[in-house]
Amino acid sequence: MDGAVSWTEMGSERGLDPLAMINVIQERYQSLLPGFSSVTTRLRNYSFYSWLVAHYAQNIHDASRTRFHSFLRRCEALYALASAQDSKETGVAARLFANDYLRGDNPVIDFIRATDEATPAAERYMDAKSGVFYAVYFRQMVDYGLLEERTEHGLPVPTETGAALAAAYDETLGGLSASFFAAADAGTVSRQELAPMALMRPSALDQDSAEAELLRDLLLGSDGRESSLERRKTLLLILETARFSAAPVAVDDLRWSWLETVPEGELQETHAAWRHYQTGDTVRVVYEALMRHATRELMDHPLGLALPALNALALRDIPDVTLKDFFFALEAANDGRTFRELQGAALRDEAPIADILAPLARLCTLWRGDLDQLKESFPDKPGYQTGLSELRWLIQSMDQSASGVLQTLIGERVLRRHLEVAARKFHLQKKYTYLVEIEDARLRARRIAMVEASGPRLGTALQFLEDIGLMQDACITTRGTALLEAQ
Repeated sequence: MDGAVSWTEMGSERGLDPLAMINVIQERYQSLLPGFSSVTTRLRNYSFYSWLVAHYAQNIHDASRTRFHSFLRRCEALYALASAQDSKETGVAARLFANDYLRGDNPVIDFIRATDEATPAAERYMDAKSGVFYAVYFRQMVDYGLLEERTEHGLPVPTETGAALAAAYDETLGGLSASFFAAADAGTVSRQELAPMALMRPSALDQDSAEAELLRDLLLGSDGRESSLERRKTLLLILETARFSAAPVAVDDLRWSWLETVPEGELQETHAAWRHYQTGDTVRVVYEALMRHATRELMDHPLGLALPALNALALRDIPDVTLKDFFFALEAANDGRTFRELQGAALRDEAPIADILAPLARLCTLWRGDLDQLKESFPDKPGYQTGLSELRWLIQSMDQSASGVLQTLIGERVLRRHLEVAARKFHLQKKYTYLVEIEDARLRARRIAMVEASGPRLGTALQFLEDIGLMQDACITTRGTALLEAQ
């Protein structure tokens, strides 16, 4: 043994934020779409869970958490079976379970074992013993003001708004309540009983019903709370963008169009905030792509490289000009290409250094005279790297050598930053997230990170707008246009 340290058993943690730059970006988009998550995918599920909680509170009167969880499991499994009768239905948990149980021609479907707490997780309708409600919906529904948790027993109860939504859902179902809860209690349902329960599924919402109107009020912030009003502004901005779009809109259409257009009109503050978000996320993507670029160079040198040697390889294609002239040349070479195209090229596997840096050059051009605007979204904090801090540093370095600035960027603001972040995670969380290690002044690669744009929950927003009839097939509806014109 030579006494050298080699980390061989602790490299399983992937480390999804190698430069600790994503938290401030997440905070930005969460403030613009409060009450959303990436897993609450259908708005009518809030009606269903308000209805369940209201029924339990009014009819069962058992403060036992075990009893409530048993009730949840039975109801969730039956809801999945009811919804899966329409093969095109989406956004309901336990779909695989439901599809499996609906196969064949058994006249009665028995889901007792699938919902029993003692059943092994792999054989239950869902792994979690408390079902999907607590994991996905409870906190969101509290944020929306539909539910509250009583301190005396720790179980959820509906608020006045939640009770109204539950009653409207019950009315829409037209008398199905008794058969649903009887079947859930029994743990069995006949196909004849199940067939009309398809009316419960998310896409069966009657857009002219009181339930739909309550869901629209809920989503669009009729309660007047600050968080609700922020959500409303973003949703109106989506509708406004869709209104003037010649084609159906997708998440990427929104985020890039908001970056590339100048905010104006009544929603300009919200538009500007989304522009800031996309700026920060693009800077992060470029920095992580530079991390990947440097790590690829290290992969070709198993014994490692000193930082000067690594920089020489990683930056070998950088001309001997100032950063201003280099970025100007990049902009000229990419004239006519959109931000979306530039970032797409930077994200390509083994992208050349010029393609990786092209979005940064465009951002420096965009924000050179308006950096102070970004302070609203990315306030300066010691130890943080944000879109503002990095663009400010780059813009201040424009008259310096491009090669020298980029050596500092890779060496200090990427590699050293990553080593500090990974060391902190290892010390505080005992998670080994190093992509590179340093030993005897030589850097060695551990793995190559995936580089991806963040997901700002705009997909959920688009789905919710479709759920309440304001959009259809990614286009604004007559109802959505009327809503905008009424503002």
